[in-house]
Amino acid sequence: MLRQLAPWPIAIGLTIALTSCVYLSPPLTFDPNATRQPVECTQMLDDRLLSFPFGQLGLEETELWIQETYGVPPEKTLMTTGAFYLSWKEGSMTFLTAVYPDQHIEAVSVGQAENPPIVDEVLKCFGEPSHVYAYHDFTPDGPTYTVLQLWYTELGVEFGSSVPARLDTVDLRMPMSGVSYSRPSTVNEMILARYAVEPGSDEFQRLLDRVTPWPGSSDKIVIGDPPYFP
Repeated sequence: MLRQLAPWPIAIGLTIALTSCVYLSPPLTFDPNATRQPVECTQMLDDRLLSFPFGQLGLEETELWIQETYGVPPEKTLMTTGAFYLSWKEGSMTFLTAVYPDQHIEAVSVGQAENPPIVDEVLKCFGEPSHVYAYHDFTPDGPTYTVLQLWYTELGVEFGSSVPARLDTVDLRMPMSGVSYSRPSTVNEMILARYAVEPGSDEFQRLLDRVTPWPGSSDKIVIGDPPYFP
């Protein structure tokens, strides 16, 4: 099974393996006809994380950066793997990253529980993403989730949606309730910043095969198999 660090593992139904920080968006009830407030382009990304020095700060330096930047000390949790979770909140947003004591922060994830942007708004604000990753996530005793990720490699940003419904096509009203930040880079480097895979490994190649170039329009996105490795 593909190992990905996610701040909402129970709802998503994934096994956690701590490497660098990766997110899956917090699952939200999907009502395409629900009344919501429009989200402005300037509200979708956190400029503080866009300028974060990924790959340069270790555990203690990151704790200090969070305290100075957000005005709150992060909650630090030591995992059995030896890595540390760092989490903090601001309003309805939850921030999460993870790092081993001798490594640097490579990614930060943010979950937006209240009135997140929808797919249509993200596409209108940021244009076509370079890559897309879409699949059905089957939970043992619960619903099947439809997961959609829009990858903007030039920003190092990935918008994500996870809704408790099996959709055959992407709905432009899906809530993009998670954002993952890393340094602007290639799709290969963004994968390595988010997943517990080694470059050149079979797992890496299988994932690279699933994170596909933007097909030209949202109605051409193929929602594929879950990201589990044989």
